[in-house]
Parts: sequence; structure tokens; C-alpha cells
Amino acid sequence: MSIQREIIVVGGNHHNTLGVIRGLGFGGVKPIVILHIGDENDPYVAHSCFIKEIKLVSSVDNVLQALRDYSKKLDDKAVVIACSDGTSSLLDMHSDELSKHYILPGASKQGLLTTIMDKEKMAELGRSVGFNVPKSWVVESEKDIDGIEYPCITKPILSKDGHKSDIKVCQNKNELLEVLEDGSCYRYQVQKFVKKDFEYQLIGLSLNKGQEIIIPGFSRCIRPCPGTNTGFLRYQSLNTMELPLDKCKDFITQIGYSGLFSIEFLRDKVGTDYFLEMNFRNDGNSICVTKAGYNLPYLWYAYNTGFDYKAILNKCNFKEVLVMPELDDFNSFVRKRKISIWKWIKDVSATDAFMEFDSKDPMPFWIALKQYIGRGIRKVIK
Repeated sequence: MSIQREIIVVGGNHHNTLGVIRGLGFGGVKPIVILHIGDENDPYVAHSCFIKEIKLVSSVDNVLQALRDYSKKLDDKAVVIACSDGTSSLLDMHSDELSKHYILPGASKQGLLTTIMDKEKMAELGRSVGFNVPKSWVVESEKDIDGIEYPCITKPILSKDGHKSDIKVCQNKNELLEVLEDGSCYRYQVQKFVKKDFEYQLIGLSLNKGQEIIIPGFSRCIRPCPGTNTGFLRYQSLNTMELPLDKCKDFITQIGYSGLFSIEFLRDKVGTDYFLEMNFRNDGNSICVTKAGYNLPYLWYAYNTGFDYKAILNKCNFKEVLVMPELDDFNSFVRKRKISIWKWIKDVSATDAFMEFDSKDPMPFWIALKQYIGRGIRKVIK
């Protein structure tokens, strides 16, 4: 028997959150959205036609009170989807309280996800299930850097506490010291740099603490945008490449995780796969899975409301797709003259889906484009 529940999407003003809203909307469900927006005045995500109700908060820290307030309006438990690391950690750290009113993504006990989000602990768990993991060191200050092998790459120990700008490749000790001095983190994971052939992601959905895991395909970045894990990408069928699926399932079941996720890997020049990290939330690239025929946000909703999600899953037909984060791609490659406008237009014409534009929900794209042009004009004036 199905239950008509509300669904609440929590995230930032980003195509990650927008992709979930659209996925639910394509399934006929309009979510309530809690958007943490910082100092933005007009969040473009808020213009989606698929939003039932929206609450704007200044930061992730304010999400908890928003959920507490909204719980008073609920007749039954609402389903929740997290679209940022900070949100995922917040739900995890308060799961005992919030699970009285909400069906949450999360692990088998409160606080476990946040513990595993520590990249060193995640690497340790990865090794225990058989993943290859690059050699790493935990660094807080100059006294910790003896013995580090170069080149290396720096990453925030906790993604939620850092920025993409904290991820840097360092060729020597002096470059590493610059990161420690100028970065926004107080603790870094420093990994031995592995020369990659390419990176790929497994984006999926875990149900019942990992007893059922849905991974329809994998995404492979063709043209990664600097400082992010997104870019112009191809989403392909699982049978087109050998993948560590069994180890991924072991990793998830050991945590007892339920919810949307992604797992990131690097393949080196000789074909060895290295585990990078798991994201315990919706992934920013996940619209590629929806456009390939598998609407994972809607399946999470259907599973938790008693709908016959198996019947929905059985009707899914996989289609390989090209997906582009069009504004980021233009900014990173055309504006900086790394590719020609003609090459970019050719790629746009071959693209099956975009991360900002969708003909069924066009307004967020036009708002984002207007804001992008406005920022460009202000830079010229200055």
C-alpha cells in the first residue's frame, strides 16, 4: 500500500539540487525545497516550475531549524534528499531526532557518515574492501610534511569544511607550504599524485542499508571543468568497461548506507583503478542518470512511499547520453580560449542533456544566464 508523503530536497543553489527537483518533477512529484544560498539575492534554482514550496536559508547551519519547523506541519513522515556534503553531515549528526519526522538518507547509526566522510577513514575502509587507494598523509602544518612524496595532491580531510580551491597539485615542498598557508582548511589529506588516463563515477541508489543497490551505468568525463568533478561527460552502460561493482557494494553494506550516492575513481595509464571517495548524497552529475532512463531521485521517493518501485525499475530502458554543464563549460574553455567557439557549438549540438537548460523547465537556465552575463559586464566595468 502506498502512502502519499511530502518530499523535501535540501541543497545549495547549484545544478545538483536542480537536477533532483527536475527528476522528481518528471516523475510527477513536486518537492518542498530548502535552499541554503549564502548571500545570493536571487537563486536561479528557486525558479524551477517543479517546486511546490521553497524555504531560503542563509547557510547549512540553518537547515536544522527549518526541518524542525516544518516537522510541525507534517501529517506523516516526509522523505528527504540531500544535495550537499554539509547537508548530508547535518542529517547524519541529528538523525536520531530528525528520523522521528523524516525518512532520511544515512547510515546504520547517528554520526557514522560524518566519521566516514573523513578522507583518511574513508581510504582505510576502501582498502579493507580491496580498493587500490593512493598513498596519503594527514597534514595540519609544516611539521607534518616530512616524508611526503612529490608530486602530490591536497584535499580537505572533510569536503564539507573545505572548498574546491583547496584541491591542488603540488610539485614540491614549497608549493605544498603555499597551500597550507593560503588554504581554507586546517587539516588536509595529501595524496601521492597518480597520473590518470581518465576519471569515472558510479552514481547510484542504495536501499535498505545496501541490501539492494542500483547502479545503472558510469559517467566518464570528456572535458573536466577545472576545480570540479563535473564537465562535459558521457554516461555509458556498465557492460562497456570492467568496473569494481562488487567492492562498491561491500563498501556500502559495511556502512549500512541508504540513499543516493556516487563513488569516484581514477584509472591510471596502465589500467589500474584507484578509489578516490564516496559522496553520501545526490551527485552533481546525476542528471545524466535521469536522462539515460533511470530516475534515481524518483525511485528513492517511490521506495519510501510504498509504490511498486520494482515495476518502475523494470520499465527503465538505458540510453547512453552526452551531458554538458553548459555555462561552466563555456566559461572554462571558450571564454579562456582553450577550445574554439565552433568546436563548442559542435559539442552542444551533439549533447543529449544539459545541467542548467531543460525545455520542460527553462526558467532556471535563463535566470542563470542573465546572472552570468551580468557578472561579466560588472568585471568589464571594474
